Amino acid sequence: MRVIYLITIYWGNDDAHSAIKITGKIWGNILTGGEYIKSTWGYYEGVRFSVTWVFNNGFLRIDGPDGMNAVLDRSILSLDVAKIDVNL
Repeated sequence: MRVIYLITIYWGNDDAHSAIKITGKIWGNILTGGEYIKSTWGYYEGVRFSVTWVFNNGFLRIDGPDGMNAVLDRSILSLDVAKIDVNL
């Protein structure tokens, strides 16, 4: 059995959000302060745009298009994290 984590974050007035899926190994590294960067999609009122998640030293930053900082220095302990067991 393999474990993945679905991490979801909302910002603004909770009208913008993004989510990623990562392995248990990567999540464990993030929990110990490791750096991890992943590009994915964000959504604002139904409009999709590119975002980059940056984990470092126990915090998350999400960068959007044109230099937008969607999320700055959010503690990883405040994230919505769901553990998913995957049967292979």
